[in-house]
Amino acid sequence: MGFALLIDDDVSLLSSIRHLAEVSGLRLETAATWDEGLGLFHVLAPSVVIADYHMPRSRNGLQLLAEIKGLQPSVRVVLVSAYINDEDVERVEALGIIDRALRKVDLTQTIETMMDEIDRANKKNDEQTDWLEFANARVRTAEASGKELDQLDEFFRKNRAP
Repeated sequence: MGFALLIDDDVSLLSSIRHLAEVSGLRLETAATWDEGLGLFHVLAPSVVIADYHMPRSRNGLQLLAEIKGLQPSVRVVLVSAYINDEDVERVEALGIIDRALRKVDLTQTIETMMDEIDRANKKNDEQTDWLEFANARVRTAEASGKELDQLDEFFRKNRAP
């Protein structure tokens, strides 16, 4: 049985989603910083990583999700942010590294979508690895240059983050 890893600095959001997952019988690990989340990723190898883009005192979200995807191309990565708009979602997803980008506009809808992702991860039983998709994910991750990610991160910091 698979499970999800949620990385967000909003402790109340982590607590709420952790409680919802427990009540629903879903496996979820949480981390409040990118470094803690990356450590848990290395140890636990989750099926999906859901991570907030902007976390104070942490590295930027796109670079770390790219790092996670590079380490394990078959992991599903979901970026969550209150600071991106619909056009930004398209830009991020077009990079080919992030499987999904979510806007934290309607918190109820965001939590519902996150719970769907957690449920999906939990249902991922010992499925055989789709090696072609694994290889394609590795290629997409390698092709997304650090320069592109840096430029997009810089744009988000200047134009979107508080």
